[in-house]
Amino acid sequence: MATFKDLIPTIDFKLEPAHTVEFNPNAELRELESSGRKYPAVVVIENGRRMMLPVGSNRLANKLHEFDNVKTAVKLKITRLTPESGNSFDTDYNVEEIKGKDKVA
Repeated sequence: MATFKDLIPTIDFKLEPAHTVEFNPNAELRELESSGRKYPAVVVIENGRRMMLPVGSNRLANKLHEFDNVKTAVKLKITRLTPESGNSFDTDYNVEEIKGKDKVA
């Protein structure tokens, strides 16, 4: 039986377009469902809290695949870029690694 501590909030890029997270490319994929649609997500750490990062967007997933060869978690700043067209299908993401003193051990 699941407990409240098992509930992991989902990152929402529409409410806040930029998130700094600890991302582990070896983390197990989970499946989320919203409005009858299923999509993949992965657990990341944001501000010390476990959060679900939806990775159903091919554009975001392709940028995260650049870190496939990383052996441990990396700290990333992920920013949703608002499409000029206003069409959510045109949404793109900027993913940059944060290096230096903020690097995840």
